[in-house]
Amino acid sequence: MRNGHLADVHLDTAVAGRSETGRRRLREASREAFRRTADLAIREDANALLIAGDLFDNDWLTIATERLVVDELRRLTAVGVTGVYATGNHDPGRANYRAMQIDWPSERFHLIRSRVPESIAVESDGEPVGRVVG
Repeated sequence: MRNGHLADVHLDTAVAGRSETGRRRLREASREAFRRTADLAIREDANALLIAGDLFDNDWLTIATERLVVDELRRLTAVGVTGVYATGNHDPGRANYRAMQIDWPSERFHLIRSRVPESIAVESDGEPVGRVVG
């Protein structure tokens, strides 16, 4: 099983102490890194992309970045990559937090928001290749 893995990306974090230009550059760089991660997963024929918490900071996530994340995850799942996102302390999966309000992909995407472990089957061309536990 081939996986890509991300953790602590913190998209749209405020980055206090930086100039507006510096904040804008960092925000764009993190978005571009997320796009490139999706490109790499596709190019390397990954079976899954695992996102281990703190993809964004709940209060700072912009609509533009939310759309980018959802679009890239849909692009991945459309070509058969399973998406698994376990929320963290900065992007909690509880009610009234952003992670629960996002229109995530409906196919091949799993939002793990509980402290109870979940086992997710990963397939390639309809055949099981492994499991992810989050």
